[in-house]
Amino acid sequence: MFKLLFILSSFLLSIASVGSQPTEVAAEELRLPETHIYYETGFIETDGVYINNVEDPHSIEKIMSELDLSVFDEEDGDLTHEVYVVFDNYSENMSKLGDHIIVFGVTDSANTEVTFAVTVRNVDVTEPVISVEVESTLNIAQYSILAANLPNIIATDSYEGDLTPEMSIVGLELIDTDVLGNYTLIYTVSDSSGNQVAETFTVSVVDSTNPEMIGPSEIIKRSDTILDGTFYLQYFSATDDTDGIISNRIEVITDGYVGNASNPGTYQVVVSVSDIQGNFTNHNLTIKVVKDMIPRLIIDKFYWVVENDHKFIDSEFITTLKFIGDLPNYTYIFTTTFDNYTNSYRDLDTYQKNFALLSNTGEEFDKEIILEVIEANTNIVDQEPGFVATNSGVITAAVITVVVMGLFIVGLVKTKGWTYEKTIHDSINNCINNNNIIE
Repeated sequence: MFKLLFILSSFLLSIASVGSQPTEVAAEELRLPETHIYYETGFIETDGVYINNVEDPHSIEKIMSELDLSVFDEEDGDLTHEVYVVFDNYSENMSKLGDHIIVFGVTDSANTEVTFAVTVRNVDVTEPVISVEVESTLNIAQYSILAANLPNIIATDSYEGDLTPEMSIVGLELIDTDVLGNYTLIYTVSDSSGNQVAETFTVSVVDSTNPEMIGPSEIIKRSDTILDGTFYLQYFSATDDTDGIISNRIEVITDGYVGNASNPGTYQVVVSVSDIQGNFTNHNLTIKVVKDMIPRLIIDKFYWVVENDHKFIDSEFITTLKFIGDLPNYTYIFTTTFDNYTNSYRDLDTYQKNFALLSNTGEEFDKEIILEVIEANTNIVDQEPGFVATNSGVITAAVITVVVMGLFIVGLVKTKGWTYEKTIHDSINNCINNNNIIE
Protein backbone atom coordinates (compact mmCIF):
# COMPACT_ATOMS: atom_id res chain seq x y z
CA MET A 1 0.00 0.00 0.00
CA PHE A 2 1.37 3.45 -0.90
CA LYS A 3 0.41 7.05 -0.98
CA LEU A 4 0.79 9.20 -4.14
CA LEU A 5 0.55 12.96 -4.10
CA PHE A 6 0.13 14.68 -7.53
CA ILE A 7 0.52 18.41 -7.40
CA LEU A 8 -0.34 20.06 -10.77
CA SER A 9 -0.09 23.77 -11.56
CA SER A 10 -3.47 25.55 -11.66
CA PHE A 11 -5.67 22.70 -12.92
CA LEU A 12 -6.96 19.34 -11.61
CA LEU A 13 -6.21 16.16 -13.51
CA SER A 14 -8.54 13.25 -13.72
CA ILE A 15 -6.83 10.23 -12.12
CA ALA A 16 -7.47 6.64 -13.06
CA SER A 17 -5.83 3.85 -11.06
CA VAL A 18 -4.83 0.31 -11.76
CA GLY A 19 -4.57 -1.91 -8.67
CA SER A 20 -4.60 -0.25 -5.23
CA GLN A 21 -5.84 3.36 -4.89
CA PRO A 22 -3.57 5.91 -3.24
CA THR A 23 -4.24 7.08 0.25
CA GLU A 24 -6.46 10.16 0.46
CA VAL A 25 -4.39 13.29 0.57
CA ALA A 26 -5.08 15.73 3.36
CA ALA A 27 -6.12 19.16 2.27
CA GLU A 28 -3.19 20.83 3.98
CA GLU A 29 -0.74 18.74 1.88
CA LEU A 30 -1.89 20.31 -1.47
CA ARG A 31 0.09 23.17 -2.92
CA LEU A 32 -1.74 25.25 -5.46
CA PRO A 33 0.60 27.64 -7.30
CA GLU A 34 -0.74 30.79 -8.88
CA THR A 35 -2.39 30.48 -12.27
CA HIS A 36 0.11 30.01 -15.08
CA ILE A 37 -1.05 31.38 -18.46
CA TYR A 38 0.85 31.48 -21.75
CA TYR A 39 -0.54 33.63 -24.50
CA GLU A 40 1.98 32.93 -27.21
CA THR A 41 3.00 29.34 -26.37
CA GLY A 42 1.16 26.76 -24.28
CA PHE A 43 -1.03 27.75 -21.38
CA ILE A 44 -3.18 25.97 -18.81
CA GLU A 45 -6.86 26.46 -18.11
CA THR A 46 -8.49 25.49 -14.81
CA ASP A 47 -10.87 23.07 -16.55
CA GLY A 48 -8.14 20.48 -16.88
CA VAL A 49 -7.21 21.20 -20.50
CA TYR A 50 -3.75 22.13 -21.65
CA ILE A 51 -4.02 24.81 -24.36
CA ASN A 52 -1.31 24.38 -26.97
CA ASN A 53 -0.40 26.68 -29.87
CA VAL A 54 -0.65 24.52 -32.99
CA GLU A 55 1.87 26.74 -34.80
CA ASP A 56 4.45 26.24 -32.05
CA PRO A 57 3.48 22.95 -30.37
CA HIS A 58 5.19 21.89 -27.16
CA SER A 59 6.82 18.53 -26.68
CA ILE A 60 5.50 16.09 -24.08
CA GLU A 61 8.48 16.92 -21.90
CA LYS A 62 7.64 20.61 -22.11
CA ILE A 63 4.02 19.90 -21.24
CA MET A 64 5.08 17.85 -18.20
CA SER A 65 7.28 20.68 -17.00
CA GLU A 66 4.43 23.12 -17.45
CA LEU A 67 2.20 20.88 -15.30
CA ASP A 68 4.70 21.15 -12.43
CA LEU A 69 3.94 17.51 -11.53
CA SER A 70 5.00 15.95 -8.21
CA VAL A 71 4.54 12.24 -7.22
CA PHE A 72 5.11 10.88 -3.66
CA ASP A 73 4.82 7.33 -2.30
CA GLU A 74 4.73 6.48 1.43
CA GLU A 75 7.11 3.56 0.94
CA ASP A 76 9.24 4.64 -2.01
CA GLY A 77 9.26 8.40 -1.39
CA ASP A 78 9.51 10.83 -4.30
CA LEU A 79 8.59 9.11 -7.62
CA THR A 80 8.29 12.29 -9.73
CA HIS A 81 11.18 11.25 -11.95
CA GLU A 82 9.60 7.82 -12.50
CA VAL A 83 6.58 9.14 -14.42
CA TYR A 84 6.25 7.68 -17.91
CA VAL A 85 3.85 7.90 -20.87
CA VAL A 86 1.26 5.14 -21.05
CA PHE A 87 -0.72 6.42 -24.04
CA ASP A 88 -0.05 9.23 -26.55
CA ASN A 89 -2.13 10.29 -29.55
CA TYR A 90 -0.79 13.83 -29.31
CA SER A 91 2.73 13.50 -30.69
CA GLU A 92 1.59 12.45 -34.15
CA ASN A 93 -1.07 15.18 -34.18
CA MET A 94 0.97 18.09 -32.85
CA SER A 95 0.25 20.18 -35.98
CA LYS A 96 -3.48 19.41 -36.07
CA LEU A 97 -6.18 21.44 -34.41
CA GLY A 98 -8.34 19.68 -31.83
CA ASP A 99 -8.17 17.71 -28.57
CA HIS A 100 -5.56 15.00 -28.07
CA ILE A 101 -4.87 12.71 -25.07
CA ILE A 102 -1.68 11.94 -23.19
CA VAL A 103 -1.90 9.34 -20.39
CA PHE A 104 0.90 9.42 -17.82
CA GLY A 105 1.65 6.64 -15.33
CA VAL A 106 3.85 5.73 -12.37
CA THR A 107 4.51 2.39 -10.63
CA ASP A 108 5.78 1.86 -7.08
CA SER A 109 8.02 -0.91 -5.78
CA ALA A 110 4.96 -3.06 -5.09
CA ASN A 111 4.15 -2.92 -8.80
CA THR A 112 1.07 -0.81 -8.22
CA GLU A 113 0.42 1.60 -11.13
CA VAL A 114 -1.44 4.84 -11.06
CA THR A 115 -2.31 6.67 -14.34
CA PHE A 116 -3.73 10.06 -15.13
CA ALA A 117 -4.81 11.63 -18.44
CA VAL A 118 -4.19 15.09 -19.80
CA THR A 119 -6.24 16.60 -22.62
CA VAL A 120 -4.05 18.72 -24.92
CA ARG A 121 -6.10 21.15 -27.00
CA ASN A 122 -4.26 22.40 -30.07
CA VAL A 123 -5.50 25.86 -31.05
CA ASP A 124 -4.49 28.55 -33.51
CA VAL A 125 -3.72 31.62 -31.41
CA THR A 126 -1.95 33.68 -34.11
CA GLU A 127 -3.97 36.31 -35.94
CA PRO A 128 -3.74 36.53 -39.75
CA VAL A 129 -1.55 39.12 -41.44
CA ILE A 130 -2.89 41.69 -43.92
CA SER A 131 -0.28 43.22 -46.20
CA VAL A 132 0.17 45.09 -49.47
CA GLU A 133 1.60 42.74 -52.06
CA VAL A 134 2.30 45.49 -54.62
CA GLU A 135 2.80 48.99 -53.19
CA SER A 136 2.08 50.74 -56.48
CA THR A 137 -1.49 49.41 -56.47
CA LEU A 138 -2.30 51.78 -53.60
CA ASN A 139 -2.43 54.38 -56.38
CA ILE A 140 -5.60 54.16 -58.45
CA ALA A 141 -5.66 55.80 -61.86
CA GLN A 142 -8.04 58.70 -62.22
CA TYR A 143 -11.18 57.87 -64.25
CA SER A 144 -10.51 54.14 -63.92
CA ILE A 145 -13.06 51.51 -62.89
CA LEU A 146 -12.58 50.99 -59.16
CA ALA A 147 -13.65 47.33 -59.12
CA ALA A 148 -10.97 46.50 -61.67
CA ASN A 149 -8.25 48.49 -59.92
CA LEU A 150 -8.50 47.59 -56.25
CA PRO A 151 -5.23 47.62 -54.30
CA ASN A 152 -3.30 44.35 -54.32
CA ILE A 153 -3.77 43.64 -50.60
CA ILE A 154 -3.68 40.07 -49.33
CA ALA A 155 -4.43 38.23 -46.09
CA THR A 156 -2.44 35.19 -45.01
CA ASP A 157 -2.68 32.94 -41.98
CA SER A 158 0.27 30.91 -40.78
CA TYR A 159 -1.97 27.88 -40.27
CA GLU A 160 -4.77 28.24 -42.82
CA GLY A 161 -2.83 29.95 -45.61
CA ASP A 162 -4.49 32.42 -47.98
CA LEU A 163 -7.48 34.20 -46.46
CA THR A 164 -7.66 37.01 -49.05
CA PRO A 165 -11.13 35.98 -50.29
CA GLU A 166 -12.40 36.19 -46.69
CA MET A 167 -11.46 39.84 -46.20
CA SER A 168 -14.08 42.53 -45.80
CA ILE A 169 -13.40 46.11 -46.89
CA VAL A 170 -14.94 49.25 -45.42
CA GLY A 171 -14.73 52.56 -47.28
CA LEU A 172 -14.94 51.53 -50.93
CA GLU A 173 -18.20 53.41 -51.37
CA LEU A 174 -16.41 56.67 -50.53
CA ILE A 175 -13.85 56.45 -53.32
CA ASP A 176 -14.59 58.55 -56.40
CA THR A 177 -12.09 57.78 -59.14
CA ASP A 178 -13.03 60.96 -60.95
CA VAL A 179 -11.67 63.05 -58.06
CA LEU A 180 -7.98 63.16 -57.23
CA GLY A 181 -7.23 62.64 -53.55
CA ASN A 182 -6.52 60.24 -50.68
CA TYR A 183 -9.06 57.76 -49.35
CA THR A 184 -9.04 55.41 -46.35
CA LEU A 185 -9.90 51.72 -46.55
CA ILE A 186 -10.18 49.32 -43.60
CA TYR A 187 -9.51 45.65 -44.31
CA THR A 188 -10.65 43.02 -41.78
CA VAL A 189 -10.28 39.23 -41.74
CA SER A 190 -10.70 36.37 -39.24
CA ASP A 191 -9.43 32.80 -39.31
CA SER A 192 -11.53 29.77 -38.37
CA SER A 193 -10.20 29.92 -34.80
CA GLY A 194 -11.62 33.40 -34.32
CA ASN A 195 -8.36 35.34 -34.52
CA GLN A 196 -9.19 38.66 -36.16
CA VAL A 197 -7.08 41.47 -37.54
CA ALA A 198 -7.92 44.85 -39.08
CA GLU A 199 -5.56 47.08 -41.06
CA THR A 200 -6.06 50.59 -42.38
CA PHE A 201 -4.62 51.65 -45.74
CA THR A 202 -4.57 54.96 -47.56
CA VAL A 203 -5.24 54.72 -51.27
CA SER A 204 -4.80 57.61 -53.66
CA VAL A 205 -6.63 58.47 -56.83
CA VAL A 206 -3.83 59.86 -58.97
CA ASP A 207 -3.29 61.40 -62.35
CA SER A 208 -1.92 58.61 -64.54
CA THR A 209 -2.51 60.13 -67.96
CA ASN A 210 0.62 60.91 -69.95
CA PRO A 211 1.02 64.49 -71.18
CA GLU A 212 0.44 65.25 -74.83
CA MET A 213 3.38 66.70 -76.73
CA ILE A 214 3.13 68.18 -80.20
CA GLY A 215 6.22 68.67 -82.31
CA PRO A 216 7.97 67.74 -85.52
CA SER A 217 9.34 64.30 -86.31
CA GLU A 218 11.91 65.53 -88.84
CA ILE A 219 13.82 68.76 -89.34
CA ILE A 220 16.10 69.28 -92.32
CA LYS A 221 18.62 72.05 -91.68
CA ARG A 222 20.97 73.75 -94.07
CA SER A 223 24.48 73.33 -92.72
CA ASP A 224 25.48 77.02 -93.07
CA THR A 225 22.66 78.15 -90.78
CA ILE A 226 23.73 79.03 -87.24
CA LEU A 227 21.08 78.24 -84.63
CA ASP A 228 20.93 77.62 -80.92
CA GLY A 229 21.86 74.04 -80.00
CA THR A 230 18.29 73.27 -79.01
CA PHE A 231 16.59 75.49 -81.59
CA TYR A 232 14.10 72.75 -82.35
CA LEU A 233 12.42 73.07 -78.94
CA GLN A 234 10.63 76.20 -80.15
CA TYR A 235 8.55 73.96 -82.39
CA PHE A 236 7.32 71.80 -79.47
CA SER A 237 4.45 72.34 -77.07
CA ALA A 238 2.95 70.17 -74.34
CA THR A 239 -0.28 70.03 -72.36
CA ASP A 240 -1.53 67.86 -69.52
CA ASP A 241 -5.13 67.09 -68.59
CA THR A 242 -4.43 68.01 -64.96
CA ASP A 243 -1.52 70.47 -65.03
CA GLY A 244 -2.55 72.38 -68.16
CA ILE A 245 0.17 73.88 -70.38
CA ILE A 246 3.53 72.36 -69.45
CA SER A 247 5.70 73.36 -72.41
CA ASN A 248 8.22 74.75 -69.93
CA ARG A 249 8.81 71.19 -68.67
CA ILE A 250 10.02 69.92 -72.06
CA GLU A 251 13.62 68.75 -71.98
CA VAL A 252 16.13 66.95 -74.17
CA ILE A 253 17.14 63.55 -72.82
CA THR A 254 19.14 62.21 -75.78
CA ASP A 255 21.00 64.49 -78.19
CA GLY A 256 22.93 63.15 -81.15
CA TYR A 257 22.73 66.50 -82.92
CA VAL A 258 24.80 68.59 -80.52
CA GLY A 259 28.22 69.38 -82.02
CA ASN A 260 27.09 68.49 -85.55
CA ALA A 261 25.22 71.62 -86.58
CA SER A 262 27.46 72.15 -89.63
CA ASN A 263 28.29 68.50 -90.34
CA PRO A 264 26.05 66.92 -92.98
CA GLY A 265 24.44 63.79 -91.60
CA THR A 266 21.40 62.39 -89.85
CA TYR A 267 21.12 62.74 -86.07
CA GLN A 268 18.62 61.49 -83.51
CA VAL A 269 17.21 63.52 -80.63
CA VAL A 270 14.77 62.39 -77.93
CA VAL A 271 12.61 65.07 -76.35
CA SER A 272 10.61 64.36 -73.19
CA VAL A 273 8.01 66.06 -71.03
CA SER A 274 6.61 65.01 -67.67
CA ASP A 275 3.74 66.25 -65.54
CA ILE A 276 3.87 66.91 -61.81
CA GLN A 277 2.72 63.37 -61.05
CA GLY A 278 5.64 61.95 -63.05
CA ASN A 279 3.74 60.73 -66.10
CA PHE A 280 5.87 61.37 -69.16
CA THR A 281 5.86 61.32 -72.93
CA ASN A 282 8.92 60.89 -75.14
CA HIS A 283 9.19 62.10 -78.71
CA ASN A 284 11.77 61.03 -81.30
CA LEU A 285 13.11 63.73 -83.60
CA THR A 286 15.36 63.22 -86.61
CA ILE A 287 17.56 66.17 -87.63
CA LYS A 288 19.19 66.05 -91.04
CA VAL A 289 21.99 68.49 -91.80
CA VAL A 290 22.46 69.10 -95.53
CA LYS A 291 24.39 71.49 -97.75
CA ASP A 292 22.54 71.78 -101.05
CA MET A 293 19.12 73.13 -100.07
CA ILE A 294 17.48 76.49 -100.73
CA PRO A 295 15.34 76.81 -97.54
CA ARG A 296 17.12 77.33 -94.26
CA LEU A 297 14.94 74.75 -92.53
CA ILE A 298 12.27 72.29 -93.61
CA ILE A 299 10.12 70.93 -90.81
CA ASP A 300 8.12 67.76 -91.44
CA LYS A 301 8.43 68.47 -95.18
CA PHE A 302 5.65 71.10 -95.29
CA TYR A 303 6.96 73.99 -93.13
CA TRP A 304 9.78 75.86 -94.86
CA VAL A 305 11.90 78.65 -93.39
CA VAL A 306 13.13 80.79 -96.33
CA GLU A 307 14.98 84.06 -96.85
CA ASN A 308 13.36 87.24 -98.14
CA ASP A 309 15.96 87.90 -100.83
CA HIS A 310 14.93 84.88 -102.87
CA LYS A 311 11.53 84.25 -104.42
CA PHE A 312 10.71 80.59 -104.93
CA ILE A 313 9.55 79.77 -108.42
CA ASP A 314 7.49 76.71 -109.28
CA SER A 315 10.46 74.67 -110.43
CA GLU A 316 12.23 75.27 -107.12
CA PHE A 317 9.29 73.87 -105.20
CA ILE A 318 9.52 70.71 -107.29
CA THR A 319 13.31 70.48 -106.99
CA THR A 320 13.22 70.95 -103.21
CA LEU A 321 10.47 68.37 -102.70
CA LYS A 322 12.50 65.88 -104.71
CA PHE A 323 15.61 66.74 -102.74
CA ILE A 324 13.97 65.98 -99.40
CA GLY A 325 12.43 62.76 -100.68
CA ASP A 326 8.85 63.95 -100.68
CA LEU A 327 8.29 63.66 -104.41
CA PRO A 328 9.27 60.97 -106.95
CA ASN A 329 11.80 61.94 -109.59
CA TYR A 330 9.29 62.48 -112.38
CA THR A 331 8.41 65.38 -114.64
CA TYR A 332 5.38 67.34 -113.44
CA ILE A 333 2.68 69.72 -114.55
CA PHE A 334 2.46 72.41 -111.87
CA THR A 335 -0.86 74.08 -111.08
CA THR A 336 -1.10 76.67 -108.31
CA THR A 337 -4.32 76.46 -106.30
CA PHE A 338 -3.54 79.04 -103.58
CA ASP A 339 -0.68 81.50 -103.18
CA ASN A 340 -0.29 84.45 -100.83
CA TYR A 341 3.49 84.11 -100.83
CA THR A 342 4.76 85.08 -104.28
CA ASN A 343 3.70 88.71 -104.23
CA SER A 344 4.87 89.21 -100.64
CA TYR A 345 8.03 87.15 -100.50
CA ARG A 346 10.12 90.13 -99.29
CA ASP A 347 7.93 90.79 -96.25
CA LEU A 348 8.78 88.96 -93.04
CA ASP A 349 5.73 86.85 -92.28
CA THR A 350 4.27 83.38 -92.70
CA TYR A 351 2.59 82.47 -95.99
CA GLN A 352 1.13 79.49 -97.78
CA LYS A 353 1.36 78.12 -101.27
CA ASN A 354 -0.82 75.21 -102.41
CA PHE A 355 -0.39 73.45 -105.72
CA ALA A 356 -1.39 70.33 -107.62
CA LEU A 357 1.10 68.17 -109.50
CA LEU A 358 0.46 65.75 -112.33
CA SER A 359 3.39 63.49 -113.17
CA ASN A 360 4.36 61.98 -116.48
CA THR A 361 3.33 58.63 -114.98
CA GLY A 362 -0.22 59.83 -114.40
CA GLU A 363 0.13 60.24 -110.64
CA GLU A 364 -1.39 63.24 -108.93
CA PHE A 365 -0.02 65.05 -105.86
CA ASP A 366 -1.47 67.88 -103.81
CA LYS A 367 0.95 69.95 -101.75
CA GLU A 368 0.39 72.63 -99.12
CA ILE A 369 3.59 74.43 -98.18
CA ILE A 370 3.86 76.89 -95.29
CA LEU A 371 6.64 79.44 -95.86
CA GLU A 372 8.09 81.43 -92.97
CA VAL A 373 10.02 84.34 -94.46
CA ILE A 374 13.02 85.57 -92.47
CA GLU A 375 15.67 88.25 -92.99
CA ALA A 376 18.31 87.22 -95.52
CA ASN A 377 21.96 86.64 -94.63
CA THR A 378 21.38 86.40 -90.88
CA ASN A 379 23.00 83.62 -88.89
CA ILE A 380 24.90 82.36 -91.94
CA VAL A 381 28.42 80.92 -92.00
CA ASP A 382 30.60 80.93 -95.11
CA GLN A 383 30.77 77.59 -96.91
CA GLU A 384 31.52 76.28 -100.34
CA PRO A 385 29.04 77.34 -103.07
CA GLY A 386 25.72 75.77 -102.21
CA PHE A 387 22.80 74.47 -104.11
CA VAL A 388 21.41 77.79 -105.33
CA ALA A 389 24.72 78.97 -106.75
CA THR A 390 25.73 75.72 -108.41
CA ASN A 391 22.30 75.01 -109.84
CA SER A 392 21.18 78.45 -110.99
CA GLY A 393 22.12 77.52 -114.55
CA VAL A 394 20.06 74.37 -114.38
CA ILE A 395 17.03 76.29 -113.12
CA THR A 396 17.32 78.76 -116.00
CA ALA A 397 17.86 75.96 -118.49
CA ALA A 398 14.70 74.25 -117.28
CA VAL A 399 12.59 76.98 -118.85
CA ILE A 400 14.47 76.80 -122.16
CA THR A 401 14.02 73.04 -122.42
CA VAL A 402 10.33 72.98 -121.51
CA VAL A 403 9.19 72.57 -125.11
CA VAL A 404 11.61 69.70 -125.71
CA MET A 405 10.48 67.95 -122.51
CA GLY A 406 6.86 68.51 -123.47
CA LEU A 407 7.40 66.74 -126.79
CA PHE A 408 9.23 63.95 -124.98
CA ILE A 409 6.32 63.46 -122.57
CA VAL A 410 3.83 63.42 -125.46
CA GLY A 411 5.90 60.71 -127.02
CA LEU A 412 5.80 58.72 -123.78
CA VAL A 413 2.07 59.15 -123.56
CA LYS A 414 1.54 57.84 -127.05
CA THR A 415 4.06 55.03 -126.64
CA LYS A 416 2.64 53.81 -123.29
CA GLY A 417 -0.98 54.16 -124.49
CA TRP A 418 -2.05 55.45 -121.01
CA THR A 419 -5.69 55.66 -120.13
CA TYR A 420 -5.23 59.37 -119.54
CA GLU A 421 -3.60 59.93 -122.98
CA LYS A 422 -5.88 62.69 -124.21
CA THR A 423 -6.18 64.49 -120.86
CA ILE A 424 -2.44 64.56 -120.28
CA HIS A 425 -1.74 65.45 -123.91
CA ASP A 426 -4.08 68.44 -123.72
CA SER A 427 -2.66 69.52 -120.35
CA ILE A 428 0.88 69.34 -121.67
CA ASN A 429 0.02 71.39 -124.72
CA ASN A 430 -1.52 74.05 -122.48
CA CYS A 431 1.49 74.05 -120.19
CA ILE A 432 3.94 74.26 -123.10
CA ASN A 433 2.27 77.48 -124.08
CA ASN A 434 2.64 78.74 -120.48
CA ASN A 435 6.14 77.34 -119.74
CA ASN A 436 4.59 75.30 -116.88
CA ILE A 437 6.17 71.87 -117.31
CA ILE A 438 8.75 71.23 -114.58
CA GLU A 439 11.32 68.51 -114.61
